[in-house]
Amino acid sequence: MDGGQVFDKRYLLYGGILNFILYLSADIIGGLLTPDYVFREHAVSELMLDGAEHRTLISAIVFSSSIAGIAFGIGFLLYNDLKSSRALFLAGILLTLSGISTAFTSTIWNQDARGGEVTFGGTMHLVLVGVNVLITIITMLLCGIYLNRKFGWKTFRLLSFLSLIIMAVGGVVSTIFIQNDIPWLGVSERIPVYSYFVWNAALAWLLLKEGTEPRVDEPSIDGPEEDPNDDVAGISS
Repeated sequence: MDGGQVFDKRYLLYGGILNFILYLSADIIGGLLTPDYVFREHAVSELMLDGAEHRTLISAIVFSSSIAGIAFGIGFLLYNDLKSSRALFLAGILLTLSGISTAFTSTIWNQDARGGEVTFGGTMHLVLVGVNVLITIITMLLCGIYLNRKFGWKTFRLLSFLSLIIMAVGGVVSTIFIQNDIPWLGVSERIPVYSYFVWNAALAWLLLKEGTEPRVDEPSIDGPEEDPNDDVAGISS
């Protein structure tokens, strides 16, 4: 019974790696199949614009990537339950919500074409992307700090902080490129996106490598739990 439960959790954690592989596949396949598409100049989301030649195929692959991300979030929740760490439980919820958000932005609410008509779907796309950025920042901070406390993952904490810095710089650079019509948006957009995917895959790999349920060696956010034996010892003395 226990062995089956452990297997299920590990299976879900592989979603963090599959999430990265599927998204990268969509990026490469879509770029190679789409005429006049230049990776340096065009964003990945442009492959899923309404009217794009291979929109259905690329949206399906990215949607599958988001499903893998949702599975990873659920696996993370099962690996780090509420009793183990409320901070990591919140991180698991946010990982799951991030996957759900991507599922919507890759299918129902696609990005509007640059310079084209503003639509409701395009507006919702921008809103969800903004929410997802906030979710990502909080998730990476929580995981970087609290997984280091739990497992001593100092390198992963450093990776989390460096990834956040790269993502912030990439966002600023992308804004500058858009405002000044500099044809390097594809590069500036992909750097922060893949920084997150690498971080996500690294997290999944580390959890799989850990292989066992984490010990509760981190103080709860609400403070340390009281040991009922302490009361008994006090009475006895």
